[in-house]
Amino acid sequence: MSPEAQGRLLLKETAACLEKAGVQDSRREARDLIRQALAGSGVPPRGGDIPGDWNLGSTQREWLKDAIQKRVCGVPMAYIAGWTPFFNLELEISPAVLDPRPETEELAERVVASLTGAAPAWIVDVGCGSGCLGLAVASVFREAKLFAVDISSAALEVCRHNGVRWAAGRFAAWQGDLLGAVRRWPAGAGVVVANLPYVERGDAINGRLAANVLEHEPATALFPPVGEDVNALFGRFFRDVARLGVPQCGLWLEIGEGQGASLSALAGDSLGVAAGVGLDRAGRERFLFAGCVQKPANAGFTG
Repeated sequence: MSPEAQGRLLLKETAACLEKAGVQDSRREARDLIRQALAGSGVPPRGGDIPGDWNLGSTQREWLKDAIQKRVCGVPMAYIAGWTPFFNLELEISPAVLDPRPETEELAERVVASLTGAAPAWIVDVGCGSGCLGLAVASVFREAKLFAVDISSAALEVCRHNGVRWAAGRFAAWQGDLLGAVRRWPAGAGVVVANLPYVERGDAINGRLAANVLEHEPATALFPPVGEDVNALFGRFFRDVARLGVPQCGLWLEIGEGQGASLSALAGDSLGVAAGVGLDRAGRERFLFAGCVQKPANAGFTG
């Protein structure tokens, strides 16, 4: 059998294995896994398709075999590949951080749109994880300094790798609980973005959280600390912001469906400014903003 025929057979077998496990778009994912095997773990493949003369060595075949098994078991593709595209970036990803969601990318777009004509001097990303949200905004405002904080040292290691690559010379990160260690904002006008844990622990018990998310993604990034619910965690965050002062370019957070009324009221009471709630493209409550320079001109925003 020629190398080309062997390659086609391997692609077919990989796709069939993924399809049998219920993986959607199994042929595309099979191609992605093979392209990743050819490129190497953690290295974004170049080119739009598998090369015509491709052939996997023994090490690459072992990697692919392991990768297929992981994907069949529900491990997110980003964890298998070691990276993911986000906004206009290629970010390192590991099981220490969330697999970035399209809704978070949409939040980055909304933040950027709200800052038209008002470029921030600094960006603070709270609960930064991989750094995806702050780095996406910083990729547009290339003069802005980016400061990232997370309670997880393992997450910060991933964030630092991404920060060095995409915001070298204007990036700093530290481990901390929300903004408790911050004594004052940096000089100039800035914006705060945050993707705090907003899934209640009860959602895991009653089955409202997907099993593969619960099994493979970090609990510290999904759920508030033990002993707190979402309102308690966000309340502490809003009090931190109130102590420092609402930043001139605003405050943006990702929230869960059905949390808009309670969290916007909590933000308004704590910050002394009106807070608005935004819908994602699926029509679900997903964003909260306060003190923005320019209210987003999107019908999905209220408040």
